[in-house]
Amino acid sequence: MNKENVLEVIKSALAGVAVSVVFVLGLAFFVRIRPLNSTAQLAVAQILKSLSLLIGCLLFLRGEGGWRKGLFAGVLFAVLSYLLFSSVGGFAWSWKVLVDLAMGLGVGLFSGIVAVNLTHSA
Repeated sequence: MNKENVLEVIKSALAGVAVSVVFVLGLAFFVRIRPLNSTAQLAVAQILKSLSLLIGCLLFLRGEGGWRKGLFAGVLFAVLSYLLFSSVGGFAWSWKVLVDLAMGLGVGLFSGIVAVNLTHSA
């Protein structure tokens, strides 16, 4: 990967994390008004994180190799979001970390492919 591709990946992951923070704050506000059980909160949080990564990839990924860029963006997004949200809630190793990493890989792969192909057709 050249310097431009690395910058695209970093920008998309950081944008995804920023959008994720906004979504999580919105979810926290919603939960204060209308409580959800922990299973529903976990599912909604995963959906919001997936949407965040997709938005980040759509904003910044261009050119060829979208699947590769998306994979790297997904891994970087998963690591950064884990570090950010764990710094608030406390670091704890569990199987959820691996689920987040797998989701980051899968959603990043999909998002990278979609982002690159949408820019080609536009």
